[in-house]
Amino acid sequence: MLKLVAPAKAAKDFEDRLRAGGLGYGDLKKALFEHYWNYFAGARTKRVELAANLDYVKQVLRDGTVKARAVAQQVLKRAKAASGLD
Repeated sequence: MLKLVAPAKAAKDFEDRLRAGGLGYGDLKKALFEHYWNYFAGARTKRVELAANLDYVKQVLRDGTVKARAVAQQVLKRAKAASGLD
């Protein structure tokens, strides 16, 4: 899991130290949490920004709904025509 959230060099270093011995799982878990926390810092910041601007979020969702509905209607129209249900 560390390879997913840590720089490759850091992940390799922890892997080597774990294989060599002397690095416990507790130390590895602490490092994993630290890298995980740093990796998702931007997402946490963005979430706070979005939570403070719910009108914007609702507008984006409404816009997405309109776009998705338009695409879905075209797909459904083609599916009905292809199956003879039109």
